[in-house]
Amino acid sequence: MEIRRNLAVNLYMIKAVRGQTLDELAEELEISRSQLQRYLNGTGNFTINTVEHMATKLKVDPIALISPANSEEIYDYRNL
Repeated sequence: MEIRRNLAVNLYMIKAVRGQTLDELAEELEISRSQLQRYLNGTGNFTINTVEHMATKLKVDPIALISPANSEEIYDYRNL
């Protein structure tokens, strides 16, 4: 599903720009490392409440997390 892929790419880009480890980002988002890994792989199921929670923690607009990224081809978010 395209929204899952968008979330994955955007989370990975945020992680990369911030220089965070998987554990650091999971802690910031208050989710488990394994759940974050599922989101990054594009396989995790989430609700709009989850997106809003993550956006609040990351201080970004919820729409920004699920919108297409501008340069997703630069990031291979499946190989963390």
